[in-house]
Amino acid sequence: MKKSMNLVVAGMATFLMAVGTTTGAQAAYSIDYTYAFNANQGSSQRASHSFVILHEAGIEAPGRNIAANMKNNYTPYTAYSTFVVGDGGHVYQVGEPGYVAYAAGNANGYSPVQIELQRTYDKATFAKNYATYIELARYYANKYGIPLTLDAGGAGTPGIKSHLWITQNIWGNHVDPYGYLASMGVSKAKLANDLANGTTNVGGGNTTPINPTKPTTPSNSNVPAGFTPE
Repeated sequence: MKKSMNLVVAGMATFLMAVGTTTGAQAAYSIDYTYAFNANQGSSQRASHSFVILHEAGIEAPGRNIAANMKNNYTPYTAYSTFVVGDGGHVYQVGEPGYVAYAAGNANGYSPVQIELQRTYDKATFAKNYATYIELARYYANKYGIPLTLDAGGAGTPGIKSHLWITQNIWGNHVDPYGYLASMGVSKAKLANDLANGTTNVGGGNTTPINPTKPTTPSNSNVPAGFTPE
């Protein structure tokens, strides 16, 4: 895989990204390359610029651990996202933006960026994570000319997509990130508004863990051998 960006920043721990926000939350984040794939990891296939796909990790764990697991347990076609957001608004790069990541089955080839959100029930940590989740999605949607619409239209409609939308329109059985976001006070309508307008403030929400549904790998002849769902 062409990892030119990773090679350039091999000696750097983080790269500061300044982003705009209209209210409330932290408006700058750093990209940490500690767990970024090397030149022998990840797909070498460039993705078309149709979707930015939003995920949620499904288990309560530090963001750095989620990213490290993707990096350290990589084999061809095992699941990984482009970025993991967690630990109070940090961004851990795993795959290289612009290339296929293996986190959404048959939709992978249409998404230059897939973003995994840490599950935490600490409200302050979640608020920072959410702000970065929004800004990261908006930044890469704009970078790749992808509309800032959430779950609009059918399979041929570009935009920012939840994993649930991917399940409903293309492939799979995942329903994230809505259950977790709802448990923290963020509705689908709010997520759509925030992605469209750049608002990132959160309030309310509870800290009652929800029980994630353990997904199974659907039978599909187009799934690469060895593919593991997130």
